[in-house]
Amino acid sequence: MKIIDAHTHCFPDELAARAIPFLEEEGNIKAKHNGTIHGLLENMKNVGIEKSVVLSIATKPSQSAKINEWAVTMTKQYKGKLIFSGSVHQDLEDSEIEKNIKYLAENNVKLIKLHPEYQYICPLNNKMDRIYRAAIDYDVKIFFHSGRDIAFVGSRSNPKIFLKLIKKYPKLKVILAHLGSWLLWNDVYEYLAGEEIYFDTSFTLDYIEKELFLKIIEKHNKNLILFGTDSPWENEKNSINKFNEFDFNTEIKEKILYQNSEKLFFS
Repeated sequence: MKIIDAHTHCFPDELAARAIPFLEEEGNIKAKHNGTIHGLLENMKNVGIEKSVVLSIATKPSQSAKINEWAVTMTKQYKGKLIFSGSVHQDLEDSEIEKNIKYLAENNVKLIKLHPEYQYICPLNNKMDRIYRAAIDYDVKIFFHSGRDIAFVGSRSNPKIFLKLIKKYPKLKVILAHLGSWLLWNDVYEYLAGEEIYFDTSFTLDYIEKELFLKIIEKHNKNLILFGTDSPWENEKNSINKFNEFDFNTEIKEKILYQNSEKLFFS
């Protein structure tokens, strides 16, 4: 069965050597590869993942343009195999936010990653409105880290916040990592499951009770669920094996493992 990993991370080679040790220490977690594109591709090959989505975050306004240029260049270079997200920072000027998102869209990178913890902002902050409006105008999807994060205490996002967001911006295409909100899955079931919003399964299957995972999947639209790992922070083979423990029928497995991501990111 074909597999697309909808949630991975890697860095330019010269940056990976610095970024991975820093992030390992910050999150008290060991990376499963060296954080380079080569490391990601090798892991994909070893476990049978056909394609991956690579997510990047602008933690400073000055990083946005460089990240977006890299996303465009790498997406073109690895066309059909990898797609790289861009990112924008909320403290950019209005014109720069639009400029960055327009640049991505015009170069067929219609995806940005936002991380409330690393960017130190709530998704409902008024500063974010400019990003959402530009994303809608240029048909760019927003991939959020959602819920808690291993490197932070507390959380700037949760299912109630994301429910308010999609009700305020019904045309915004939103993907939530970690099955809607990491470690807040009871609230995901109550407030978000069944809504028109994408979930990925990254960094989830080792932490959630199987019964609760199944309840969320059962309540949610099966066309809006994406298999993801959070590589290099999760072992891809482990994630595949954990997912295959669930007795989903072939149609649902194909949707989650491949078809939904193929349609959303690669079509």
